Amino acid sequence: MAKIHESSYERAERGTMITHSDLPQSLLDSLGFDTSAKLRPINESMINATYCISMDDEKFLLKKFYADDATARSRPNLLAIQRKVAKYGLAPNPVYLCQEQGLYAEEWVTPSVKPLAIESAETQMFALSRALFLTHQLPITTELLDIELVWQQYLSTVQGDISRFNAQIEQQLPLVNKILDAKHNFVFCHNDLALGHILNHEKPIVIDWEYASTGNRYFDIRSSMAINRLSDAKCEMLISEYSRLSGIPERTIRAGLNEIEPIVNLTYKLWYAAIDEHLKRVNE
Repeated sequence: MAKIHESSYERAERGTMITHSDLPQSLLDSLGFDTSAKLRPINESMINATYCISMDDEKFLLKKFYADDATARSRPNLLAIQRKVAKYGLAPNPVYLCQEQGLYAEEWVTPSVKPLAIESAETQMFALSRALFLTHQLPITTELLDIELVWQQYLSTVQGDISRFNAQIEQQLPLVNKILDAKHNFVFCHNDLALGHILNHEKPIVIDWEYASTGNRYFDIRSSMAINRLSDAKCEMLISEYSRLSGIPERTIRAGLNEIEPIVNLTYKLWYAAIDEHLKRVNE
């Protein structure tokens, strides 16, 4: 999941960036490259690093994952899901995965000439609501997001006193069950839609489908609001535009978002706790 606030989580695992000598032959073979391929770092976070790997005029996005043990990502399943999304043109097509080495590659996406980060608030919220709506319209069926299981997976990595989390989970379980009963709200979700994940907002093309699943549309929308740290004004723009695209009344959207907010907040608390535990182990 994307960073949603400035904190000690700024501590990325520096010094872990891979070099050309770290590239497995199976990766080069899959891409049709040889040892003359060039590797250029793009960025690094607490859970992954991204690169551009290229040869001649062809290039791909390469990712190195760090924290799959903490976040319980099943890469083969996620790769299969993204391939389905790619068929509808909303995601780049995956081309390589080596889960043992934490390496993944996908087709390169040429970003919009003017990045969303420097566009107006109106343009940003239009692009974000459109990406959410198009994702929710995809006729893709996956396993339903089991929120309680996700919480327990995150919590299983945390050491020390977890009673505070257990109490919060117990308090929210009736709401989780209520949400799971609202099957009319089940759609295919991205669940990590930061503005930075919309690389080409004219088409659009979205990346980082690592938390995608079937789930509650309002969990997806509220997660996106949290990830992007949207102001109240931007939230209202997003709700208005999503309502226009989907035909769902704004009051219905607001009610759904308000109801699910405690679930989203607890999910992020547990995710950060799991990542923090992972970083402690790595830095010991």
